[in-house]
Amino acid sequence: MNPSWNKGNEWKKYADQVLGKDFFEDFKEFGLTSQAPLVNIYENEHEVYCLMNIPGIKKIDDISVYIHYRTLKITGTIDFAVTNYQSVTEEIATGPFEREIPLPHPVEDTPIDAGYFRGILYLRLLRLKHEKETAKVNIQDYND
Repeated sequence: MNPSWNKGNEWKKYADQVLGKDFFEDFKEFGLTSQAPLVNIYENEHEVYCLMNIPGIKKIDDISVYIHYRTLKITGTIDFAVTNYQSVTEEIATGPFEREIPLPHPVEDTPIDAGYFRGILYLRLLRLKHEKETAKVNIQDYND
């Protein structure tokens, strides 16, 4: 097991002891808990590669992805219902979500590839070769 994972679990146990297990539940109504998917972003000289953890998607139409220059926006709904049980712990977010992710570079507005497999949304985005610059317009002098 990853040592940093153990440290995180130790911190959580300590926080639960000091603050109480239900401490953070009170902040949900203020939107201070994240319903948004977790994201990993990678890059090379030609592409930006994004992985988003989105479990519980029944239909791909339940999520929408928008790309604009240096921003990736994802919206959707995570829905999996457990019936005939009372909730004891719920750490997996359900319901609607929205997240805007700043990208490290400007990208084309159409992905090279996009797919959803085993709860992970994959996006390969092509970096813009040159950032758009203001171009000087050449004006012809027709007075001659």
